[in-house]
Amino acid sequence: MKQDNIILSKINNKSDFKIFLDDLNISDNTIIIKPNWVDCKEGSFTEANVLEHIFEYFSDKKLFVVESYTAGRNESYFKGKEIFAKKETSLQDAKKYQQILKEGDKWFLEKTGIQKLLNEYDVEYINITRNVWNGTTTNPEEIKNIVDKKFSPLRFEEFYSYVPQKLFDLRGSTLISLSKMKTEDLPFGVSASTKNLFGLIPDPLRWKYHGSNHKLIPQSVLDINKIYRSLFKTYFITEGIYTALTDYISNNNVIKNKGQIIGGKNSIEVDAIFAYINKINYKQIPYLCLAEKEFNTFDQSIFDKIKKAKLEALKD
Repeated sequence: MKQDNIILSKINNKSDFKIFLDDLNISDNTIIIKPNWVDCKEGSFTEANVLEHIFEYFSDKKLFVVESYTAGRNESYFKGKEIFAKKETSLQDAKKYQQILKEGDKWFLEKTGIQKLLNEYDVEYINITRNVWNGTTTNPEEIKNIVDKKFSPLRFEEFYSYVPQKLFDLRGSTLISLSKMKTEDLPFGVSASTKNLFGLIPDPLRWKYHGSNHKLIPQSVLDINKIYRSLFKTYFITEGIYTALTDYISNNNVIKNKGQIIGGKNSIEVDAIFAYINKINYKQIPYLCLAEKEFNTFDQSIFDKIKKAKLEALKD
């Protein structure tokens, strides 16, 4: 189904994926992909086979992957052990773990086969956390001037200082937020393309930006979105092609081979549709409601059209 700028598809093979990307109509020569690499457990991360479809499709472009370190992307977490001594570790405190995080990242990329793909397609990996710790970031005043001309000022002003110079030099090109399909209890409801940019906050734990009972998540998600929507042409995809998760956080129930994918320029619409097909009202999700006020809303009649179409693409 293609409705205005939103594409909903059932992916069974590489040809289906090509048609989906054709419909997105991305024409830039430089493509930056923000995958979902929150941790290394099945269903939680953007797999190599999904990335391979995208890399192959854009093989004539200059490709980048951007992500930050996380506490869960390492062998210790995979085996059920935490690498951080305490939950409230800050970005500066986490710096003492940088060698462990670097080794964990290397383990993750090699174990999943993603590093082999990065090499094969000559994709450069930009790690936000590493750039912040190395001091290779853009002047925050320059970022602030750009962001504040387009949106209201950030609540978390430190975000202005978290943009790697290498990313800033690519401004104006296309950034794709490529998220996994995950559903969970409210207040999150869905973890998809809008919230995926939360991963560009360099703090490996990000507890400060969750806040008590996750009350700071809406503002944190909004602020980091303002940064990257100001610098790039943004596209948003949420996919559950090979794996998807229900009861994310609580049970991590993995669903295999759903074949579902939703994409478009409006992340609120993409994520609201994903919520809808999982019987969740996006108006009950605080971070989506706050983002909708700042960014574009959408024509609510899309839900009726989906219901009437009884799309094969939306069936499990």
